[in-house]
Amino acid sequence: MRTLGMMILAALMCGLYSCGNKTEAGLTTRADSLQTALENREKDYQQLDEFLTVISEGLDSIAMQESELFNGDRESPLPTQGKVKEQLAAFKQTLKTQRERIASLEQQLAGSQGNGKKLQRIIVSLKAQLVEKENQIAALQDELNNKNVTIEELGQHMSALTQQTTEQQQVITSQNKMLQTQDDLMNEGYVFVTTKAELKKIGMWKSRRVDMNNIDKSKFRTVDIRTVTEFSINSKSPEILTQMPADSYIIEKNGSTSTLRIVDPQRFWSVSKYLIVRTD
Repeated sequence: MRTLGMMILAALMCGLYSCGNKTEAGLTTRADSLQTALENREKDYQQLDEFLTVISEGLDSIAMQESELFNGDRESPLPTQGKVKEQLAAFKQTLKTQRERIASLEQQLAGSQGNGKKLQRIIVSLKAQLVEKENQIAALQDELNNKNVTIEELGQHMSALTQQTTEQQQVITSQNKMLQTQDDLMNEGYVFVTTKAELKKIGMWKSRRVDMNNIDKSKFRTVDIRTVTEFSINSKSPEILTQMPADSYIIEKNGSTSTLRIVDPQRFWSVSKYLIVRTD
Protein backbone atom coordinates (compact mmCIF):
# COMPACT_ATOMS: atom_id res chain seq x y z
CA MET A 1 0.00 0.00 0.00
CA ARG A 2 2.73 2.30 0.91
CA THR A 3 4.42 1.56 -2.35
CA LEU A 4 1.20 2.16 -4.26
CA GLY A 5 0.68 5.42 -2.47
CA MET A 6 4.14 6.55 -3.41
CA MET A 7 3.49 5.68 -7.03
CA ILE A 8 0.22 7.61 -7.09
CA LEU A 9 1.91 10.66 -5.52
CA ALA A 10 4.69 10.54 -8.08
CA ALA A 11 2.18 10.35 -10.91
CA LEU A 12 0.28 13.33 -9.57
CA MET A 13 3.44 15.39 -9.24
CA CYS A 14 4.47 14.51 -12.76
CA GLY A 15 1.07 15.51 -14.08
CA LEU A 16 1.19 18.81 -12.30
CA TYR A 17 4.71 19.56 -13.65
CA SER A 18 3.62 18.67 -17.17
CA CYS A 19 0.58 20.94 -16.99
CA GLY A 20 2.70 23.76 -15.62
CA ASN A 21 5.07 23.53 -18.57
CA LYS A 22 2.20 23.65 -21.05
CA THR A 23 0.63 26.65 -19.35
CA GLU A 24 3.94 28.56 -19.30
CA ALA A 25 4.57 27.81 -22.97
CA GLY A 26 1.13 29.08 -23.89
CA LEU A 27 1.63 32.32 -22.00
CA THR A 28 5.03 32.85 -23.61
CA THR A 29 3.58 32.35 -27.09
CA ARG A 30 0.77 34.77 -26.39
CA ALA A 31 3.18 37.36 -25.04
CA ASP A 32 5.36 37.04 -28.14
CA SER A 33 2.30 37.46 -30.35
CA LEU A 34 1.24 40.59 -28.49
CA GLN A 35 4.78 42.00 -28.72
CA THR A 36 4.82 41.37 -32.47
CA ALA A 37 1.43 43.07 -32.86
CA LEU A 38 2.63 46.01 -30.78
CA GLU A 39 5.77 46.36 -32.89
CA ASN A 40 3.72 46.19 -36.09
CA ARG A 41 1.35 48.84 -34.75
CA GLU A 42 4.34 50.99 -33.83
CA LYS A 43 5.72 50.60 -37.35
CA ASP A 44 2.33 51.56 -38.77
CA TYR A 45 2.22 54.70 -36.66
CA GLN A 46 5.80 55.58 -37.55
CA GLN A 47 5.06 54.97 -41.22
CA LEU A 48 1.93 57.08 -41.00
CA ASP A 49 3.84 59.89 -39.27
CA GLU A 50 6.58 59.87 -41.93
CA PHE A 51 4.01 59.83 -44.69
CA LEU A 52 2.02 62.71 -43.24
CA THR A 53 5.24 64.72 -42.68
CA VAL A 54 6.29 64.32 -46.32
CA ILE A 55 2.82 65.13 -47.58
CA SER A 56 2.47 68.12 -45.24
CA GLU A 57 5.79 69.60 -46.36
CA GLY A 58 4.85 69.09 -49.99
CA LEU A 59 1.42 70.68 -49.55
CA ASP A 60 2.92 73.66 -47.71
CA SER A 61 5.38 74.21 -50.57
CA ILE A 62 2.62 73.90 -53.17
CA ALA A 63 0.34 76.28 -51.27
CA MET A 64 3.12 78.85 -50.94
CA GLN A 65 4.07 78.77 -54.61
CA GLU A 66 0.44 78.72 -55.70
CA SER A 67 -0.26 81.83 -53.62
CA GLU A 68 2.77 83.60 -55.08
CA LEU A 69 1.85 82.63 -58.63
CA PHE A 70 -1.89 83.26 -58.66
CA ASN A 71 -2.33 85.91 -55.98
CA GLY A 72 1.02 87.63 -55.54
CA ASP A 73 1.82 90.57 -53.33
CA ARG A 74 -0.74 93.28 -54.01
CA GLU A 75 1.65 95.98 -52.78
CA SER A 76 4.43 94.87 -55.11
CA PRO A 77 4.62 95.85 -58.79
CA LEU A 78 3.15 93.46 -61.33
CA PRO A 79 5.56 90.64 -62.24
CA THR A 80 7.13 90.61 -65.66
CA GLN A 81 6.44 87.83 -68.14
CA GLY A 82 9.91 86.43 -67.47
CA LYS A 83 9.17 86.31 -63.74
CA VAL A 84 5.86 84.54 -64.31
CA LYS A 85 7.61 81.94 -66.50
CA GLU A 86 10.18 81.33 -63.75
CA GLN A 87 7.40 80.89 -61.18
CA LEU A 88 5.57 78.47 -63.46
CA ALA A 89 8.72 76.39 -63.96
CA ALA A 90 9.39 76.30 -60.22
CA PHE A 91 5.78 75.32 -59.50
CA LYS A 92 5.91 72.51 -62.07
CA GLN A 93 9.13 71.21 -60.50
CA THR A 94 7.52 71.24 -57.05
CA LEU A 95 4.55 69.23 -58.31
CA LYS A 96 6.93 66.79 -60.00
CA THR A 97 8.90 66.30 -56.79
CA GLN A 98 5.70 65.77 -54.81
CA ARG A 99 4.45 63.22 -57.32
CA GLU A 100 7.74 61.31 -57.05
CA ARG A 101 7.49 61.31 -53.24
CA ILE A 102 3.95 60.00 -53.34
CA ALA A 103 4.94 57.28 -55.82
CA SER A 104 7.76 56.16 -53.51
CA LEU A 105 5.44 56.06 -50.48
CA GLU A 106 2.82 54.23 -52.49
CA GLN A 107 5.37 51.54 -53.37
CA GLN A 108 6.32 51.19 -49.71
CA LEU A 109 2.64 50.79 -48.74
CA ALA A 110 1.96 48.15 -51.38
CA GLY A 111 2.32 45.20 -49.02
CA SER A 112 1.51 46.86 -45.70
CA GLN A 113 -1.57 46.31 -43.59
CA GLY A 114 -3.25 48.45 -40.95
CA ASN A 115 -2.95 52.07 -42.03
CA GLY A 116 -1.93 51.07 -45.56
CA LYS A 117 -5.45 51.08 -46.91
CA LYS A 118 -6.23 54.43 -45.31
CA LEU A 119 -3.06 55.93 -46.76
CA GLN A 120 -3.91 54.51 -50.19
CA ARG A 121 -7.15 56.49 -50.13
CA ILE A 122 -5.22 59.65 -49.18
CA ILE A 123 -2.79 59.01 -52.03
CA VAL A 124 -5.63 58.72 -54.55
CA SER A 125 -6.98 62.08 -53.38
CA LEU A 126 -3.54 63.72 -53.53
CA LYS A 127 -2.94 62.43 -57.04
CA ALA A 128 -6.22 63.96 -58.17
CA GLN A 129 -5.16 67.31 -56.66
CA LEU A 130 -1.79 67.16 -58.40
CA VAL A 131 -3.48 66.50 -61.74
CA GLU A 132 -5.74 69.50 -61.16
CA LYS A 133 -2.74 71.75 -60.37
CA GLU A 134 -0.82 70.50 -63.40
CA ASN A 135 -3.83 71.19 -65.65
CA GLN A 136 -4.10 74.66 -64.15
CA ILE A 137 -0.42 75.34 -64.89
CA ALA A 138 -0.79 74.05 -68.46
CA ALA A 139 -3.77 76.37 -69.04
CA LEU A 140 -1.87 79.31 -67.60
CA GLN A 141 1.15 78.48 -69.76
CA ASP A 142 -1.02 78.48 -72.88
CA GLU A 143 -2.56 81.78 -71.89
CA LEU A 144 0.86 83.27 -71.23
CA ASN A 145 2.12 82.06 -74.60
CA ASN A 146 -0.90 83.62 -76.32
CA LYS A 147 -0.25 86.85 -74.46
CA ASN A 148 3.37 86.72 -75.56
CA VAL A 149 2.29 86.61 -79.19
CA THR A 150 -0.08 89.50 -78.66
CA ILE A 151 2.47 91.51 -76.74
CA GLU A 152 5.13 90.78 -79.36
CA GLU A 153 2.83 91.99 -82.10
CA LEU A 154 1.92 94.99 -79.98
CA GLY A 155 5.61 95.61 -79.35
CA GLN A 156 6.31 95.59 -83.09
CA HIS A 157 3.41 97.93 -83.67
CA MET A 158 4.57 100.20 -80.87
CA SER A 159 8.11 100.10 -82.25
CA ALA A 160 6.81 101.19 -85.66
CA LEU A 161 4.74 103.93 -84.06
CA THR A 162 7.73 105.04 -82.02
CA GLN A 163 9.88 105.17 -85.15
CA GLN A 164 7.18 107.10 -86.97
CA THR A 165 6.78 109.46 -84.02
CA THR A 166 10.55 109.96 -83.86
CA GLU A 167 10.70 110.77 -87.55
CA GLN A 168 7.75 113.14 -87.22
CA GLN A 169 9.37 114.76 -84.23
CA GLN A 170 12.57 115.22 -86.20
CA VAL A 171 10.60 116.83 -89.03
CA ILE A 172 8.78 119.07 -86.56
CA THR A 173 12.06 119.99 -84.88
CA SER A 174 13.61 120.76 -88.24
CA GLN A 175 10.60 122.83 -89.24
CA ASN A 176 10.67 124.65 -85.91
CA LYS A 177 14.34 125.45 -86.44
CA MET A 178 13.55 126.71 -89.92
CA LEU A 179 10.70 128.82 -88.60
CA GLN A 180 12.89 130.11 -85.80
CA THR A 181 15.61 130.93 -88.28
CA GLN A 182 13.12 132.67 -90.54
CA ASP A 183 11.67 134.52 -87.57
CA ASP A 184 15.13 135.56 -86.46
CA LEU A 185 15.94 136.71 -89.98
CA MET A 186 12.70 138.63 -90.17
CA ASN A 187 13.60 140.38 -86.94
CA GLU A 188 17.16 141.20 -87.83
CA GLY A 189 18.14 144.81 -88.26
CA TYR A 190 21.44 146.09 -89.66
CA VAL A 191 23.09 149.15 -88.18
CA PHE A 192 25.99 151.17 -89.59
CA VAL A 193 27.22 154.25 -87.74
CA THR A 194 29.86 155.97 -89.85
CA THR A 195 31.10 159.13 -91.51
CA LYS A 196 30.47 160.60 -94.94
CA ALA A 197 34.08 159.94 -95.92
CA GLU A 198 33.77 156.26 -95.03
CA LEU A 199 30.59 155.97 -97.08
CA LYS A 200 32.35 157.45 -100.11
CA LYS A 201 35.31 155.17 -99.59
CA ILE A 202 33.22 151.99 -99.70
CA GLY A 203 31.09 153.28 -102.57
CA MET A 204 27.86 153.79 -100.64
CA TRP A 205 27.64 157.58 -101.18
CA LYS A 206 26.29 158.93 -104.43
CA SER A 207 24.85 162.31 -105.42
CA ARG A 208 24.62 163.60 -101.84
CA ARG A 209 22.81 160.58 -100.54
CA VAL A 210 23.30 156.95 -99.59
CA ASP A 211 23.35 154.53 -102.50
CA MET A 212 21.14 151.67 -101.23
CA ASN A 213 21.87 149.69 -104.37
CA ASN A 214 25.50 149.27 -103.33
CA ILE A 215 25.10 147.98 -99.75
CA ASP A 216 28.12 146.27 -98.18
CA LYS A 217 26.44 144.16 -95.50
CA SER A 218 29.74 143.25 -93.90
CA LYS A 219 30.01 146.80 -92.61
CA PHE A 220 26.74 146.57 -90.67
CA ARG A 221 26.15 145.30 -87.13
CA THR A 222 23.29 142.86 -86.81
CA VAL A 223 20.75 143.52 -84.04
CA ASP A 224 17.49 141.94 -82.91
CA ILE A 225 14.89 144.60 -83.57
CA ARG A 226 12.57 143.00 -80.98
CA THR A 227 14.94 143.73 -78.11
CA VAL A 228 17.35 146.47 -79.19
CA THR A 229 15.54 149.82 -78.97
CA GLU A 230 18.33 152.36 -78.45
CA PHE A 231 21.82 153.12 -79.70
CA SER A 232 24.59 155.23 -78.25
CA ILE A 233 26.19 157.42 -80.92
CA ASN A 234 29.54 159.14 -80.54
CA SER A 235 28.34 162.39 -82.12
CA LYS A 236 26.61 165.52 -80.83
CA SER A 237 24.61 165.94 -84.06
CA PRO A 238 24.00 162.56 -85.75
CA GLU A 239 21.93 162.28 -88.92
CA ILE A 240 19.82 159.27 -89.96
CA LEU A 241 20.39 158.72 -93.66
CA THR A 242 17.90 155.86 -94.22
CA GLN A 243 14.15 156.37 -94.58
CA MET A 244 13.03 155.75 -90.98
CA PRO A 245 9.64 157.34 -90.10
CA ALA A 246 10.42 160.50 -88.15
CA ASP A 247 7.70 159.86 -85.54
CA SER A 248 9.04 156.42 -84.63
CA TYR A 249 12.22 157.60 -82.87
CA ILE A 250 13.82 160.45 -80.96
CA ILE A 251 17.42 161.58 -80.61
CA GLU A 252 18.59 162.71 -77.19
CA LYS A 253 21.76 164.80 -77.13
CA ASN A 254 24.18 164.45 -74.22
CA GLY A 255 26.98 166.90 -74.91
CA SER A 256 29.40 165.29 -77.33
CA THR A 257 27.33 162.10 -77.60
CA SER A 258 23.75 161.27 -78.48
CA THR A 259 21.26 158.47 -77.92
CA LEU A 260 18.94 157.21 -80.62
CA ARG A 261 15.83 155.88 -78.87
CA ILE A 262 13.25 153.90 -80.90
CA VAL A 263 9.79 154.55 -79.53
CA ASP A 264 7.85 152.46 -82.07
CA PRO A 265 10.06 149.55 -83.24
CA GLN A 266 7.48 148.07 -85.61
CA ARG A 267 7.00 151.38 -87.43
CA PHE A 268 10.70 152.30 -87.23
CA TRP A 269 11.78 149.17 -89.15
CA SER A 270 8.76 149.02 -91.45
CA VAL A 271 10.42 150.80 -94.36
CA SER A 272 13.91 149.31 -94.18
CA LYS A 273 15.87 146.88 -92.06
CA TYR A 274 19.02 148.92 -92.67
CA LEU A 275 19.85 151.82 -90.35
CA ILE A 276 22.64 154.14 -91.48
CA VAL A 277 23.67 156.97 -89.15
CA ARG A 278 26.11 159.68 -90.20
CA THR A 279 28.16 161.10 -87.37
CA ASP A 280 29.71 164.24 -89.08
